[in-house]
Order: sequence, then structure tokens, then C-alpha cells
Amino acid sequence: MGLDDGLIVGGEYAEGWKKKVHSTFMQLRVRLRKYPPSAVIFIVLICCTILLVTFSHSLMVSNSSKSKHVYNPAHYSATNYGMQGNVVDMRQVNGKAPKYWNAPPPKVLRGSAPVTSDGSTRSKADQEKVHPGTRIVPMNIVSVQPGETFPKVERARNKVQIDPVELNSTPKRRGSQSDLERSRKQDTPENEDQKAIREMMEWAWYGYKKYAWGKDVFKPLSRTSEVMFLLGGTIIDSIDTLWIMGLTEQYEEARSWIEHELNVGVDKYEQLFECVIRCLGGLLSIHALTEDPMYLEKAKQLGYNLLPAFESSPTGMPLRNVNLKTGKVSSSGMVLAEVTTLQVEFKYLAEKTGEPRFAEAANKAMCAVQKAMPPNGLIPVNVEVRSGTFSGTITMGACGDSHYEYLLKQWLLTDRKEPALWDWYKLSMDSVVENMVDKTTDGHVYLAELSNSHYSRRAKMDHLACFAAGMLLLGHHAAADSIDPGFETANLEKHEKIGDGVMKTCSDMYLSAPTHLSPEFASFSADRMILNGGVTANYQRPETVESLFIFARLRWDRRKEYQEVGRTIYQAFEKYMRVSTGGYASLKNVMVIPDGEPNFKTHNDKMETFFLAETLKYLYLLFSDDPHFLHPGEHWVFNTEAHPLPVGLTSEFIAYSCHS
Repeated sequence: MGLDDGLIVGGEYAEGWKKKVHSTFMQLRVRLRKYPPSAVIFIVLICCTILLVTFSHSLMVSNSSKSKHVYNPAHYSATNYGMQGNVVDMRQVNGKAPKYWNAPPPKVLRGSAPVTSDGSTRSKADQEKVHPGTRIVPMNIVSVQPGETFPKVERARNKVQIDPVELNSTPKRRGSQSDLERSRKQDTPENEDQKAIREMMEWAWYGYKKYAWGKDVFKPLSRTSEVMFLLGGTIIDSIDTLWIMGLTEQYEEARSWIEHELNVGVDKYEQLFECVIRCLGGLLSIHALTEDPMYLEKAKQLGYNLLPAFESSPTGMPLRNVNLKTGKVSSSGMVLAEVTTLQVEFKYLAEKTGEPRFAEAANKAMCAVQKAMPPNGLIPVNVEVRSGTFSGTITMGACGDSHYEYLLKQWLLTDRKEPALWDWYKLSMDSVVENMVDKTTDGHVYLAELSNSHYSRRAKMDHLACFAAGMLLLGHHAAADSIDPGFETANLEKHEKIGDGVMKTCSDMYLSAPTHLSPEFASFSADRMILNGGVTANYQRPETVESLFIFARLRWDRRKEYQEVGRTIYQAFEKYMRVSTGGYASLKNVMVIPDGEPNFKTHNDKMETFFLAETLKYLYLLFSDDPHFLHPGEHWVFNTEAHPLPVGLTSEFIAYSCHS
């Protein structure tokens, strides 16, 4: 095509421009004849390069005026949106996330008479009203420059557009969406007890940051670290505690490390159970609390890297160890809790990512256990994964504990819509009450271990079993709130009564020791409890304070008596475990009051990650003056590592079913 052909666009105006361009071209051609061909080519290339650079720069400026393409949570806070609770993530359209998470939400402007979803307008007076249970209806989309924050906007009281897919939605019968948002709020210390516990968290974090930053476990006596995951275990496990306590500076340090340093594809064999409850659970929880998509993306990547432990098994029960980089697995020997304390995390991950494989893996493991278990639901703790068989002790303590816990919590997480899980839980608890409950003549109720298939009792209860007190109370209260008319509730009052007795025994395991710290387990004779009959160390475990927290929330009018026990416990931690250079070291013998500063003779050189993730968190929540904040079972389910996840899984592929 010639130059003239390309310029003919019609009309005299175009014809005139054609002549001018033609004349200019001819003059340029005459002048260029003075130069050699190589010089002419060079000049043409220079001109084309200048034009290309100019055009590209214009395009970049145009695009940058539309968005920052950087996700900064501070710019999307509830304050900047003018809201009192829910942070509206306007990147979510019709419940689906766009391809690129880092694209910021649109900016909203209000006109003099904003338009509602039905096309009508509202008066200025109506515009000034804020209703906490509704969503913004965006009117005009405008550009956002770097460094600029969103203007405050108001929510319409009437005739608003409601997104049918509500993040973390809960049934209206137990409160509105605004109640959930209030229960999610970042807390600040409200009383002297909370302030003291928060200071303990700051001291634990100080020692970890100074001597073990980025490592898994802090060793406060030697001021070194210990490898557990190569995943920064303490950071991931305790970041939601930092957020809940309002420790903003420490939270931002943890968030930055997770975003920039965490490698969830490390070339190391990880123990599946510990990695799921601490690391995957921690990432999912902080995402649920902050709604920061970075955490969910990290959790999703970690979830995919853990799947080979399930998918390489011939029975569906997962294998113990998996290499996060290669996907290779090892060891088929598991214990019961390791097989069935993964489902809360994997089902929640499936719901939030829309990936059915996570839920399918979790349900397949549960189904394999259900098919092989005894008729009464009491399962021995040793599991041979490849054959799908069980052997050994039956216990509510070590190796068996959280299996029973997750039967209840899966049911709660799915908003009490899966009767099969409740039936399994209740069957098991009825059998526990019938076969494992015993009582000394001085009134100590405990959950004995069954040592063989003949159910001969061993008069011993682990501190780990103290979680059952809160579980039994929570199960009774949750069932009483069920709206299913055919719901099986027989014997639940007996469950609660047993929970009361276990709660008293576990409290006495602390109050009866000279240090006011519980040993690892208690033994029992016919007439009394014995604290010095075995392992007398205290490993900073959370189970008793977890149950105290649940009792205080569900029996709000009696919370002071449970708080008094909790006060004695945290003061004992502070008095006997605090290390002067940072952190807390666990005590070797609670029956002997240590003399002076913690040392290698009297203390263990280790600060457990669950001391920050669970023990201090439950103690802090125990003393909250707000009965709705992170209420257990109502809007939130705490995983076995105390990571709160919101109730209300609704996806069909989450549902549990087991067919022969």
C-alpha cells in the first residue's frame, strides 16, 4: 500500500493534509539522498526508537493513574472505609476473586444524591446514617494515586445491594454479620490481668526476636534456636496472638517475614500433623482475622505441598512425613490424633480456595478410620496406615486427645449441618463416660486410660486430657442451640457434669503443687490425686487454660471463679519461668520451688511455640471483658493449636460422607 492510499480518509480536509504530507515526504527524500544508505537507515532507526519510547511512557502513565497495583492493608482498613466493623474487600466480585490479588479495590465517591440498588436516590440525611450490617454500593470508580488513602464512605441504611456470598458468614439465629465482625475486632488490654499477660507475650517475643529470629523454636537458656520445620515455626504459630493482643509493631514484623522470607517448599521432611496444626492453621487463622490475601496464598501453597502425604496412602490415612519440595513421603506408623486432627484445617482451606482436593483428602482419612473403628467409637492410639489397623492404649490424653476434639469441631465449623459428625462425637463421648470416667473418694473426677481390649483401667490422666473439660461443656451447649428437631441429646447433661468434675481436677493439678504449676500428668489412688508419681515437669501446656476460657465464656456469670484459677497460673509462669535475657523456660519439677534465675539444672532449655500460640492466647482471652470477642462455638472454632477459624463452611464438597 502506498503513502497516498494510506492517507485517503475522505473530504477536502483529508485531501489537503494528503498534499502537505506528500510534499514533506518528497522534500525529506531529496535531502536524504545527500547521505549514504547506511546513515539513512541509522537515522530512521533512531527516530523509530524515540517514537516507541514516547508511546510506551504515555501508556505507563495512563495505567498508573488507574491503580497502584500494590496491596497495602493500611489503605483498605475499616477506618479508611468509614466502617465500624467489616473490612469490605471490593476486589471480590460476586463472591469470586480476580486473577491478580495485588490489584487494589476500587475507590468510591459519593455524589450529592447517591443511587441505591433499585435506582432511587437518598436524601443527605439518609446518607449520613450508618448501618453496620450492610455493604457499600459503589457509584463512581476513580483513580488512586500512590500514597493516597481511600476517603471515608457511608453505608446505606435501606435498599442496599447484598452480596450473596458473604465471607465468613454465620447463621442469623446466633447473631448477625456485624456480631461476627465485632467478635473479630483487634483487641486492646482492658484490665490489669490482660496487660500483664500481654507483657509476658512481649517478653517472649523479645527473646525470640533477639536470639532466634526466623527459626522454629527459641532456647532461652542457651539463647540459641532449635529446628522443627525450617518454616519460622514460632512466627507462624503466634502471629494471630500478636494480632489479637494488639501488638502492632510485633505483628508487622511477623507479617513482613512471612511475606518475604517464608518458603513453604523447603527441601525437608515435615511431620504432617505438627505442620498442619501449627503452620497451616496459623496462616489460615491470621487470614480469617485480617482478611489479608497474602496469608491465604501462602496457606494454599503449603496445602498443595502437604497433599502427597494423603494421596500416596493406600488406605486414605495420611503418612507421617512429607518433603515439601519433592513430595516424597515416609513412615506409615502414625497415632490416632495425627490421622484425624487435620480435617478442620484442610476443610477450611478447601472452602476458601475452592479446591475440592483438600476436603477430599481430609474426608477420605476420616472415612478410613470410621470403617475400621470399634462399634463404640473408642479407638486405640497406634495406627498402621498401610493396613488401616489400630492397636494399643485408648486415651483422652497423648496420641488420642484431639481425635475426639475434632469430631465436635468439624461439626461446629460446618455450622452444625453434618449430623454424621455429631453422631460420631456423641457415640464416642457416651462410651468415654461409660468406660473411662472414675472418681477418687476425695472428689477428683478423672478420665482413666484403657490399657487393652478388655478395658482395664489405668488410674492416670495426662494434662493433655484437660481439654476434655471444655469440650464436654461446649458440646452440651452447642447441641442445646441446635435447630434440628431430630437431634440426639440424651446424656448430654451427664457429659457436662463430667466436664465440671474434670475441670476441678485439672485446676487442682495446678493449685495443689508447691509452684502452682501442673505436672505432665497426675496419678490417682482410691482416695486421692497424686502429683509426684511420674513426670513432674511443666511444659507450658495450654489445655487447662483452654477449658477455663470455654467455661468462663459459656458461664459468663461465673467467670470470676475461672479467672481466679487462671490468674494463679499465669503468675506462676511469670514467677518461675521468666528468663532475664528474654523468653520463658519450662520447669523440670513443679514439686520443688526453684531457687533464683532459671538455669540448666532446674529448667528445660526450650520455649514451646504453643506457649505463645495457645497458652498466653487463652489466658488473655480468659480475662476479656467482652463476652462476644472470639466466642468459642458461636462464631469461631479454635483448632487444636488455638488458631481461631470462623464458623460457616457451606461448599458442597466439604460435606463428610462415608460409604461402604
